[in-house]
Amino acid sequence: MLRRFVLTGSLLLLAIVVAACSGTPGVSGRVTINGEAPGDVNVEIVALESSQATAANKNGAYALELDPGSYTIEAKIEGLPTQQMSVNMEEGDQVKADFDFEYTAALPFVSDFSDPLHHFALQRTWSTLRYDIRVDPFGDMAVLFPQGDDTQAPPSGYQLMRFALLNTDPVDEFKLSVDQLGVGGERPPQANPNVSGGNRSLSIVFGYEDVENWWVIYYTYTNTTSVRRMKDGQQQYVCRPMDLEQWMPSNDAYQTAEVQLVREGDNMVVRASANGEPISIDGCTFPAEDYTPGKIGLGGHSTSDLQSWFLKNIELEAL
Repeated sequence: MLRRFVLTGSLLLLAIVVAACSGTPGVSGRVTINGEAPGDVNVEIVALESSQATAANKNGAYALELDPGSYTIEAKIEGLPTQQMSVNMEEGDQVKADFDFEYTAALPFVSDFSDPLHHFALQRTWSTLRYDIRVDPFGDMAVLFPQGDDTQAPPSGYQLMRFALLNTDPVDEFKLSVDQLGVGGERPPQANPNVSGGNRSLSIVFGYEDVENWWVIYYTYTNTTSVRRMKDGQQQYVCRPMDLEQWMPSNDAYQTAEVQLVREGDNMVVRASANGEPISIDGCTFPAEDYTPGKIGLGGHSTSDLQSWFLKNIELEAL
């Protein structure tokens, strides 16, 4: 007899499929986190009424051989609530027990991505967006955005951005810092001849509601360093000082961006610095009534095939 159980969050969904089968009785299934394979996250599976235990593989699959009887199957991931499921084993039974853990990063969120669970702190905003978490040129874990092209752009809205969302609750006032390293690419002809190619832009998205409604603090070496609003898919410049070389590209060392968004009376005020020095959009102000708190995102220019970059040392706190 084949029985299938699925546990998602706090809801237990039971689906029983009856089929003739024989062999050693056991429980098998798959463990996921936010619907994805756990990768390097350690997942322990235990049958509490026995001495049987195992670990799920990187794809989340596991199997336990059990004698006939009643068991509580427990799935454990450090840092997440433990999940349990009751099963009854008869002679020859093969029971399927799947678990899905829900992970939302708690604030303040501080990560260098050395914790495998933090790999699930990023959310893909559209299906064609590409990024990966891997070792950077210095041997540290970081988020890699590969070179861009049109397929990676949002399905609607401003087409020159690509960004992943941090999987946290929506935030209002906040402080965010992030390190960025450019990789690959040639220096464009109009750039400073003393600067190498690489991370020519950094997008810090905030107040994200959906793919057509969000705000962005945009760092770049050109005169488009700015604060912008996307409203119903249309881009609006909010602050654009037109200064050059606010965010200088480098393939050789990480740079640090830090921003704050705070309420002052009826206005929202942006504080922005690069490598500890204020940049021209520092002090940008806009009406608080135009702003809706939302999720935070990180990325950069979407369609440039010269731009790819690593991000690490992300620190986000609500103020």
